[in-house]
Amino acid sequence: MSGRVKGTLKAKILISVVFCFLLVGIPAFFILFSHMNSLIYIESEEVNRARILNAVGNVNDELSAVVDAVAWICGEESVREALLFNDLSLDGAAMAVIEAQSNVSTYMTASAAWKNLNKIVIFNADTGFFFEYVKNRYGNLDDINRIISLPEFQNLSFPTGSVVRLFFTRTLDNPSEPAVAAYGKIRGTGETYVYAEISAQIFSPLFSSSESGNVYIVSPSEAYPEKIPQSLSDESSWSRTVYDLFIPDCSVVQFIERSPLRIASSYGLAAFIGILITSIILLVLLSALLSRYLTRATYRLEKHIRYLTATNDFGYVDPDIEKGNDEIAAIGHTVNAMSVSISELLKRNESLFEEKKRMEIDMLQMQVNPHFLYNTLESIHYLAEIQKNDGIARMSRGLTTLLRNIAKGQGGQDTAF
Repeated sequence: MSGRVKGTLKAKILISVVFCFLLVGIPAFFILFSHMNSLIYIESEEVNRARILNAVGNVNDELSAVVDAVAWICGEESVREALLFNDLSLDGAAMAVIEAQSNVSTYMTASAAWKNLNKIVIFNADTGFFFEYVKNRYGNLDDINRIISLPEFQNLSFPTGSVVRLFFTRTLDNPSEPAVAAYGKIRGTGETYVYAEISAQIFSPLFSSSESGNVYIVSPSEAYPEKIPQSLSDESSWSRTVYDLFIPDCSVVQFIERSPLRIASSYGLAAFIGILITSIILLVLLSALLSRYLTRATYRLEKHIRYLTATNDFGYVDPDIEKGNDEIAAIGHTVNAMSVSISELLKRNESLFEEKKRMEIDMLQMQVNPHFLYNTLESIHYLAEIQKNDGIARMSRGLTTLLRNIAKGQGGQDTAF
């Protein structure tokens, strides 16, 4: 019975703590999880945007270097002189072209546009005369025809004060491969142009800087590296940030999931359940230790009361049950005081019982002693009558009568024998 009571108390403490945790802890944990998730998301979003912004700045710097390089080529005198020839077979044409190519090479190797350069084609659209400077691609005799047939070249125009235009386009060698094309107009030499082709690798920093990978180059005609998935258009799940590129009508679009660790997601739900189960296990262990600590004093008190009940040794006092300053210690102090009181009461009752017995014996003795005296006087009276001694007989009878009257006056009982 005692073990069951102790176990029940522990169970009640454990159940109470777990219930309080479920009632208060889970909502609080859910709110904390959502709040921390929001903070993490905001911080992650800012970091991702900062990375992309830095990468966009680097790409724009390199595109600006491409524009500067093409503008330099358009103003380079050796290039102008080479384009005065219409055929390499003419005297001095080959040397002029070689000098122009050497000067272009010297400038480009020192330019930031050098790393991702495919090729540069310098040509006269009217005569078809051209020469090339190649790096990541091979030169092709059909390059001028390909350039002239492109819609962007046929509609080419330059804003006032500008001699260079950038386009997001395709490479001359492989129409399925994206590239950046820079067109420059050489003033004062007729329909002479500079075509500089930059590999799409120039955009690699944009994609490597994003952890989510949801970064796209968007132009009026296409998106790179692929078409933007329809799922990313859900504004409730994805935030959209647009960054301007140095290429006209082109931009960088970054999509960031609004709450990648939200409870509704499978990963967020798994994380939440895992943390919750771990918390409950730790809570149960701590509650068991706590209940054991809290019921230790109760168990000592119960053990002491069982000892008193079994042995009736109410004079025994256990100082251990009074340790502490809590309610259980106060109860232990009361139990010890009650035990002492009961012991003293039992001793007092025992003393009173002995006193009562003694008094009863005395009463009996008081009742018995007159009877012996009466009987003795009666025996003397009868003996005196037998011996015909009237004096002694009258004296004994008178003494008997006197004693009886005294006994009656004191409330005694007169018993005749």
